[in-house]
Amino acid sequence: MKKRIISALLAVCLLVSLGTVGVFADEAAPTDDETTTTQNVVKVGETEYATLDEAMKHVEAGSYITLLDDVTVTVPTDKDAGKIVINQNNVTFDGAGHSITAESGAEGGHVLLVQATGVTIKNLTVDGSKTARHGIQAHGNAGLTIENVDSNNNIGYGLLVNNGASVTASDFNASSNGWGGVNVEAQNKTSSFTMSSGNLEGNGEGGNISVVLDSDAKGTNTVNLTGGTYATVMTNTEHETEGERSQGTNNITISNATVGTLSLNGVGTDTATVGGNSVVSTLTSTNEKKPSVTVRDNAKVTAVTDGNTANIVIGGNGSVGGDVGTKAEAEIDGQPYATLADALAAAKNDDVVKLLKNINVTVNGQASIYTIDKDITLDGNGMSITANGTKPSGSNHIILVTANGATVQNLTIDVNGKATSGVQAYEANNVALNNVSIKNSAGAAVIVNASSVTATKLTTTGSEWGGVNVDNGTDTNGNASFTLVSGTVESVYTEAGSETTQTATVTIKGGTVYKVYNSVNGTGTNTITIEDGYIGSVYDETANDVATISVEGGTFDKAVADKYVETTYVARGTNGYVYTNSLSAAIAAAGQDGDVDYRGKGDVCDVTFYYDKYNETTVEVPYGTTIEMPTGRFGDKAIVGWKYGSETLKPGERDKITSDRTYYVVLKDGEFDIVIDSKIEHGDISTNVNSADKGDTVYIYVDPDTGYVLDDIDVYYGFNYRNSVKVSYVRNNTYRFEMPNADVYITATFKANGMPFVDVHRTQWFYDSIYYVWSNDMMEGDSATTFNPDGTMTRAMFWAVLGRMDGQTITGTNWVEQARNWAMREGVSDGTNPNDYVTREQMVTMLWRYAGEKNGSANLNRYTDSGSVSGYAVEAMRWAIGNGVIQGVTSTTLAPKANATRAECATIFMRFDKM
Repeated sequence: MKKRIISALLAVCLLVSLGTVGVFADEAAPTDDETTTTQNVVKVGETEYATLDEAMKHVEAGSYITLLDDVTVTVPTDKDAGKIVINQNNVTFDGAGHSITAESGAEGGHVLLVQATGVTIKNLTVDGSKTARHGIQAHGNAGLTIENVDSNNNIGYGLLVNNGASVTASDFNASSNGWGGVNVEAQNKTSSFTMSSGNLEGNGEGGNISVVLDSDAKGTNTVNLTGGTYATVMTNTEHETEGERSQGTNNITISNATVGTLSLNGVGTDTATVGGNSVVSTLTSTNEKKPSVTVRDNAKVTAVTDGNTANIVIGGNGSVGGDVGTKAEAEIDGQPYATLADALAAAKNDDVVKLLKNINVTVNGQASIYTIDKDITLDGNGMSITANGTKPSGSNHIILVTANGATVQNLTIDVNGKATSGVQAYEANNVALNNVSIKNSAGAAVIVNASSVTATKLTTTGSEWGGVNVDNGTDTNGNASFTLVSGTVESVYTEAGSETTQTATVTIKGGTVYKVYNSVNGTGTNTITIEDGYIGSVYDETANDVATISVEGGTFDKAVADKYVETTYVARGTNGYVYTNSLSAAIAAAGQDGDVDYRGKGDVCDVTFYYDKYNETTVEVPYGTTIEMPTGRFGDKAIVGWKYGSETLKPGERDKITSDRTYYVVLKDGEFDIVIDSKIEHGDISTNVNSADKGDTVYIYVDPDTGYVLDDIDVYYGFNYRNSVKVSYVRNNTYRFEMPNADVYITATFKANGMPFVDVHRTQWFYDSIYYVWSNDMMEGDSATTFNPDGTMTRAMFWAVLGRMDGQTITGTNWVEQARNWAMREGVSDGTNPNDYVTREQMVTMLWRYAGEKNGSANLNRYTDSGSVSGYAVEAMRWAIGNGVIQGVTSTTLAPKANATRAECATIFMRFDKM
């Protein structure tokens, strides 16, 4: 390798001596040494040249070089020099499907040498003919993209990436190269190679070396194989005796690729990540520094050789044959880490560290086992941390949080008496504990030390000092706060009042806390606010009343001292004392044998809900308050109403309180419900009871609307109410039935007992037809009490009636437009002249069209005025007379153009509807 560096330096010197010429020309042979023909073989932009030598002299930054034919070249004798040198940025060398072949001869330099950035080589075949050292070399800080390129038959490598170069390759193929397909060599810089597709098999003495990485002093080689198949990927042992070269670093990432052998045999620092569904057949390592190998994301390493010298971490559904390696304790964004401590140390702000398995930790007096010192989330992923070791002599913690905004979630911590707390937040704000369970702490489960913490679904059990301790620590200005949203906590107590400048704020928004209190005799001011949740007790243990305790809601085992209460109502029920500003919530909390006290000012009324002589609830409410009647059951019966005087209110119904009063419960009468159809029209149905037992007699009371009488009444039971119950007549508007062994459903229909029209009488010829269209909602009166049978009817009115018969809803202020649209859509009418009175022939024509324009059968010749029937109406008139829809006004006249009266229209509609 030393010789290689010296040669490289000589090559650089030679380049300097040649100036900016882009190719090493053979000075002893001024004629073209690349091709024996005189035709043009290459162009730069749109200018063609006979030789590559000449063309490369005209290459500038951004040039596009295109081969026009296959080319043969003689490589320089200097093994570190290149025949075709690209040292201008953003140049594209397009082989256009042609090849560059090195002439046979003594071992020489490279075919293509890239020393610029933004360079692309594509659509090219490079054949070294065992004369060129390497087919392509990217050198220095070169940036090269390779697309659809073959580099074969070179003495060394198909591609050399060295001295800080960066290469990205797709559809790159290399074979029959003496040392291997690709070599990545940092030389004290960072060289990188990324390949997504292609084939690098059939290289090296063994015919299977695809990629080689050489470690150099403090240099870094980075290889990303994002697709393709590779026989061997290896780090080189060539420099193991060359002193400081062993400091180099090789980083290999394999994703969605297949590798035969991954050989980590360098002497520097080797790391490899196998992921993205990749498969590595064999992993081998002889590096004394124990290379770090990560297998994740459904990747598989089939077998491991010399695995005792490789540190293998398995995570994210990765697998290693024979279960060699360490199952990762944690991961960050799919990247596994052998231990949770490693993951926390590697995490950056906003990362999520996910625990992958239950872990045991040994506590031997450390201040903390794990420290979260960044704004990250530790996601326990449903796993647990269990402490072992010796009981601490001082203060220590399983997890110490010192970063603002950190979160711990979905985790169980069993302190096992080996540490002071499961979690301590120290001088950290906006810390969140979500779905965390902590048990068996030697002190408090959670210590909030000069910090602010919010906990949701927090559970603590078995801790010697209780659930949560809120204090100041050693900072005299260390204010602390804790908010519980939900969960079950043994206790929450404050200790931050021992210094005059310190305060603690505790807010309980929900959950269960068996004890909330202030415990320090100090002069600071602590604030405890309870908004909701279930609290065993709350009080101030100190002599100086340094806590400001405010009860704004919640349920308590014991009554809270009046001086703490901020709510309007206090309810005492079987579940304890409920403090609330909602009267309905207070009544519900009092239950059926409790009471509600009103704590406000003004006149108060006493309201009693009476269940029986042993159970009644008394409620104090301000005068003028509106209350809701309680719902639910009393004993084994449902509450169906509340009786006050002669009035019965349903459960949930509201009533305004203006005096002291007692409501008496109305319970369900029997086992089975009586359901009355809610859609009954023109009358009401009621029963003597709301429910009954099997065999009970139930009476039905009928109350028709004015102008109606009962038409039918039915009682059903069973599945979908498919079975009938016999109903018996008792007297006028009273019926009865025997209750079956099931709920029943009662329905009824009512019919008109005479029409409301004063101008329509039973003795008139049109009575039945008007009754028919009126009762079937086909026609209405022209007022509430008159039908106007002799009045005329407009075309729009006729359309409306016919449309209603068709099932259309035609009503409202724009009924004319609705009717016209329907008539035109159905082909009944052309929609013209809606306000003209309809004639007899127009009427039958529209009915005939609606009926489908069927052939008529009547002979019109017997009518003396048949000749006056319009041509469009002849067939309709024959059909209408033949089907009895219309008759002549006399036995010999039709009067086809006479206006139809409303009575005539009603009669015709009835006849038509009954056809």
